[in-house]
Amino acid sequence: MKSTIWQAGILTGLALIFAIGSVFLHPKRPAWYEIRVATPWDLPVEKVREVVGDRVDEILWVDARKEAAYQKEHRKGAILITKEDLGGSLVKHQDVLQAARDKPVIVYCDGRNCDRSREIAETLRQIAGLEPVYILKGNWREFR
Repeated sequence: MKSTIWQAGILTGLALIFAIGSVFLHPKRPAWYEIRVATPWDLPVEKVREVVGDRVDEILWVDARKEAAYQKEHRKGAILITKEDLGGSLVKHQDVLQAARDKPVIVYCDGRNCDRSREIAETLRQIAGLEPVYILKGNWREFR
């Protein structure tokens, strides 16, 4: 019985060594971190006034967060377009989106690397035909 347990322990140890080795040495191992490439649509907070000038109040602000966060607080005049109800949100705000065809659009959510705003911005470009649609990088609360 002892020799069986000993052999199982040796096999388990060898398997563990090979597994750890493949994690570090395999040529097709997955990345352990994500590299984000900035797009021309990424707009840091400090550059908003530089890009849109004094027309901050003319911008269409789009909140890409969940509805509960929007109800709790949002930028004055911002419309809510969520991933969860994308079609309904676009239909609900179709008049506002049509009126924004000649205005810059800034999509925001919480955090610097929020993917929700990136997805909503891409949808607004492709489906609603809006340009330019920027993704705010930073705290939207600076533009209440």
